[in-house]
Amino acid sequence: MVRGFWSRSIAIAAIAACAASGVTAVPVVPLTVAHAAEKFDVEDGDFSLTVSTGKFSATAKDWRAIFRLADGDYEPKTFRSVRLYFYVIGGGGINFPAEDTYSVKLTDGTKQVADFGEVTGYGHIDDTGTRWMDLTFDKDVTLKDGQTLIVDKKGGAGKLPVRGFGSAQGAGGRGFIDPINPKSVSFSGNVAVDRENGNFPEGLEVSLLDGAGTVTDTATTDKDGTYTFTNVKPGTYSLKLGTVPGYLAPEPFTVEAKAGVAVPDKDLIPITATGRVVGPGNSLLEGVKVSIGEHKATTDSEGRYTLTGVPAGSATLNIAASEKHDTRDNAKTVEIHERAVNELGDVNVHAQFGSIKGRVLDESNEPVAGVTVTVDGKKDPSTTTDKDGYYTLDKLLPGVVEIAFAKELYHGALEQGVEVRSGKVTTVEDVHLNAKERKGSVRFHVAMEGKEPHPPATAHITPGEIDLETHANGDFPVQELLEGEYTVRFKAEGYLETEATKFSIRMDELTEVNETLTPVPVLTLEPKPTPTPTSTTAPAPKPSHTSTPTPTPTSAVTSTPKPTPTSTSAPKPTPKPKPTSTPKPTPKPEPKPAVNFTWDAVTVAPGDVVKTRPKESVAAGITFDEPSVQRSGLTIKGADWVTVDAAGTVVIAPPEVVTPGEYVVEVPNSTAGSGMVAVTVTEPASLASLYKVSYAPRIVRAGGSAVSAAPIARRGAYDWQPLPAGTTFDVVDTSGATVDVDGRVTFNAPLGSKVGRIHTVDVRVTFPDKSTHSVRVPFEIAAASMSQVTAPRYETGVLVGPGQSAEVQIANPDSLPAHTEFALALGDLQAWSASVDATTGTLRMTAPTGTAKPVVVKVEARYPDGSTRTIEAYIGVAAAKAPTKRDAPEFPVSVVNVGKSATAAPTGKVPAGTEFTLADDAGLQVSVDKRTGEVRAEIPDNAPVDASYTVQVRVQYPDGSESLMPVTVLTNSQAREQESATAPTAPKGTTYGLAADFSAPGWKIDINPATGEITARVDSSVAEHASIEVPRVVTYPDGSQRTQRVILHAKDAVKPAPAPKTSSTATWLPIVLGLLAALGGAGYAAFVNQDHIRQLLSKYGIRI
Repeated sequence: MVRGFWSRSIAIAAIAACAASGVTAVPVVPLTVAHAAEKFDVEDGDFSLTVSTGKFSATAKDWRAIFRLADGDYEPKTFRSVRLYFYVIGGGGINFPAEDTYSVKLTDGTKQVADFGEVTGYGHIDDTGTRWMDLTFDKDVTLKDGQTLIVDKKGGAGKLPVRGFGSAQGAGGRGFIDPINPKSVSFSGNVAVDRENGNFPEGLEVSLLDGAGTVTDTATTDKDGTYTFTNVKPGTYSLKLGTVPGYLAPEPFTVEAKAGVAVPDKDLIPITATGRVVGPGNSLLEGVKVSIGEHKATTDSEGRYTLTGVPAGSATLNIAASEKHDTRDNAKTVEIHERAVNELGDVNVHAQFGSIKGRVLDESNEPVAGVTVTVDGKKDPSTTTDKDGYYTLDKLLPGVVEIAFAKELYHGALEQGVEVRSGKVTTVEDVHLNAKERKGSVRFHVAMEGKEPHPPATAHITPGEIDLETHANGDFPVQELLEGEYTVRFKAEGYLETEATKFSIRMDELTEVNETLTPVPVLTLEPKPTPTPTSTTAPAPKPSHTSTPTPTPTSAVTSTPKPTPTSTSAPKPTPKPKPTSTPKPTPKPEPKPAVNFTWDAVTVAPGDVVKTRPKESVAAGITFDEPSVQRSGLTIKGADWVTVDAAGTVVIAPPEVVTPGEYVVEVPNSTAGSGMVAVTVTEPASLASLYKVSYAPRIVRAGGSAVSAAPIARRGAYDWQPLPAGTTFDVVDTSGATVDVDGRVTFNAPLGSKVGRIHTVDVRVTFPDKSTHSVRVPFEIAAASMSQVTAPRYETGVLVGPGQSAEVQIANPDSLPAHTEFALALGDLQAWSASVDATTGTLRMTAPTGTAKPVVVKVEARYPDGSTRTIEAYIGVAAAKAPTKRDAPEFPVSVVNVGKSATAAPTGKVPAGTEFTLADDAGLQVSVDKRTGEVRAEIPDNAPVDASYTVQVRVQYPDGSESLMPVTVLTNSQAREQESATAPTAPKGTTYGLAADFSAPGWKIDINPATGEITARVDSSVAEHASIEVPRVVTYPDGSQRTQRVILHAKDAVKPAPAPKTSSTATWLPIVLGLLAALGGAGYAAFVNQDHIRQLLSKYGIRI
């Protein structure tokens, strides 16, 4: 009775307050909630219940409603539904949601009587503004006196209506013996392809049919195979499932649409194909691998296979070769129908192919590479010998064959009667090929200066000492010679003999040599009068010169001989004998003029690379010497940042330490000429100006979310350059978007976005030098997810030997949208190791070294629109053993200068027939020799020094197994050169510094940036025996760095002396003395000798 008294008293007081305030009506606020069509009736229901609402005091964040028996009612009440209502005025203007779940419990004091879990509540409102919520339970609920039915909503405080005291509102509760029929219900179900292995069809359509078989609504499954129907009127319906390729839908089934209905899970019915594999002699073969597309199976002891999930239509049934049964591959076209079981009958397989291998040598037993090897005169199959002369011919039908060997410049050979055995390798004895004689020919022609007719000319060829004579027109007969290098000299009577002319003979080629002969010059000397000798001894006469050889001193010459002087006072001296001949001096060739070149002026920033080519063409034979660099008229020593190549291209690459300014580069050449290049080195460019950052477009569905790819950076002429370490990203003025540390942007598209609209997210890129760059990330709204319209698959038939590695490629990459990314999905790898390329989807698999089993790897394809799809790759185990790790080829590490080429050849034992292909170019221009495995990588001019590139080469062995071999290419740097130098000497321009993260309490470390000298000071807190490791960072002129660890001991450090006690007079003494002495012109001397001056002054009683 007390409870009823207080309730009625509060109600009367509330009504009185309302009347006193003059409130007669409250305008209705338009509210948007579901179920607004019906009219509230307070008489609905079977009995009244007392209700109180408000915040749950325990959290102040949760909403709570409590139902009790009505005032004065002490009899237990049993019901299936309850209603909580606020009419005309109430709830603080807040509405109940159209549908939500609430936690409901029945308590008796502090004791819990029943827990109903989550119960769905349905909110309503009518045109008067009255709002209410209905709750219906799965079973009858009995409420007794003293008990409470508690309805909680976590986080509902302030979001759900409550009853306030002192307001003229009506609020209450009603109980219903029978369940209230809600306006609508929601329910969910699940569909699986393979529930046991977690394979669910995403995007499968499910139809809701009424009693007449009419489709009233459709839903699609999510990635977990779950579908949901909402706002369904209660009643009986049928559900019809769609299907996916390779599966059939089960029959439509009935569902009762009501609150809390449990829809049974359904599994799609796989389409299967089954048959037998029959070998030679009608034997039933066990363990044979059978496949249709990506669907695989293995025959059992009865030779039977069963393929599951095969799409309907025409297909190719592949039977893999079996070494166990000595059979080879076979294929058969079959028809798969839309039924659960397709019987394909028997497939007969044939004996396995055989192989032939051998070696080709020359007459010196040296291997001959590049020999074409064919069988029975057919082009296919054929092969060529490798660098060691080995060859292998595979997939040969059993029988006796003839093998032909052919190579240009060699006499061919045939090997007959070679037996090919099924499933075996036949080794043929070494075949020797004889080389053809390598000959070419030469034709000379001479032209003679002077009057005709010309005398005949001769040519002398060395080696071989062959002499030839011209025809009348200056042509020599064509001469055949062995391939090689030769010289020839031409001469003719009355003409100077030529210098030796070099020429080359190449097989089956005609070499032309043309020469012009110069007549022998005739020199005539006019005789001079003989002076009268002044001494008793006459000088010996000078020999006369003539243009023709003189056989004896008395021979005639073309010039008149000088008379021999005589003397009466002295005997006649014996004259010096005349030379027997006067050799004709060889005329000196005219010096070639110096050639000067010009280049365009260059402007370059430190850290960049600029090239300039000469404006003139460079003639053959001209070479360029090392350039010199000057600035302000001074030559810069060791300016190795300017180089010139053989074509005269000047490469200017100033490191960060080069001072900005105007430079002149002088480039000398072999003609004694030179040229100048004007170079302007600007202030270092900001990182933001060096990198152009962009994003690839992404697709996102309205109301969905998508993650962009990582940003693309371009520097100079090269794309896909890594951004500098320490670069950060921020989203600018864009709601619904975030960016991670790698620059990947997550965008949540608005629900109402139109298809085709492009939303942009502004991202600010901040570089380590604090320069910034703004870039826009585009997201296009799409109608359907990409995962629904694409079906990527992996290539089949990949076999990997134990302990070996291989790659598995996407078989249909063209079907994938640009910028699709990939990641490994969870799954049992059975001791295999796996990784996936995030951009190409290429799987890299390594089999366990022990017993390896075939494995199925699941990869998640992440599309640009944010949707995902799981694809599977099947990797088998190679039957034959791959080379052991000890014998497997390896590639040495290559160190190469920037802008140059690196080559690496495999080392170790390489089985004959092994093939090499490029798997990953690491962003470089790479070529791989298929037979030898030699790798050539071009390092770009703007590649950073001290960088590391790892090129991946796929090695396929003759047994079908594969492995991946890394080829490491390192760009050279001054730091690397100093590390490997026997006596390292820091190049000019090297600087030193202390690592930024160094910290040592009590220690003060200073490093001379020019010399690297370390000065350490310690305070009294550092013990005498203490020591530290100082990280000294060495920065070389090319920007490369190394950290040197230097151990310092406290006993060797400089300790600060205690500060001396000084008076104010002593403090001012240097200043006073300096001023006084400055007046006498001895300021500096007084300052230096202040102590001595103080002592002298004290003798006179002056104390300072």
